[in-house]
Amino acid sequence: LLKMPDYHLSDQEAKDITVALLSFSSKKVRTKQYTVRTKVAPPYEPKGEFGALLEKYQCYSCHRINGRGYNLAYDLSLEGSRVQRKWLYDYLMVSYSIRPILVERMPVFRFSPHEADVLTQGIMTQFVRADIPKNLEKEFTPQMVELGKKLFDEKGCMACHIVGEKGGYVGPSFTIGAKAGDKLQAGWVYLWLKNPQAIVPDVIEPNHNLSDKEA
Repeated sequence: LLKMPDYHLSDQEAKDITVALLSFSSKKVRTKQYTVRTKVAPPYEPKGEFGALLEKYQCYSCHRINGRGYNLAYDLSLEGSRVQRKWLYDYLMVSYSIRPILVERMPVFRFSPHEADVLTQGIMTQFVRADIPKNLEKEFTPQMVELGKKLFDEKGCMACHIVGEKGGYVGPSFTIGAKAGDKLQAGWVYLWLKNPQAIVPDVIEPNHNLSDKEA
């Protein structure tokens, strides 16, 4: 006797199960109309002299920019919101090791002043995010500076970052090469401290759940 139960299937249900069973086949479906293709966005390719310089100096071979390139060095997609213009221009003219523990470093390309200016302008205007606060440093007070120094010590920031001749080698130095206050934009630092993983999901920087005032 058959043990297959009677499910009282409708004609349509029986057809659907039949199609499903017949799909378990070693035969390949070659008809193009059944092929589901993934839509791939065109690679990031800025126009003009800025884009030409990125190609000329092969920036994508080390840096990821708006989904294009490699992660051998820092992702530059938001660099215009992260660093200050003067620091960026000076760094392009004469680069140096930002993280002493890393072997890889930015090559000295010997950009002409014009090339460095074009790259700086492009980065500062195109590699940005609109929700990052601007001119936040105008709100600073001496009292906030003192509170910030206290929190800096309490949260153990120097376990990973160098200040002067002390600190860890995990993250970027705050004083070697350039002081953090001369390099970084206040709005970026604020947003980063509030939630580092919201900007770089796999970053090891801890989220200290700071209040707006603390950040």
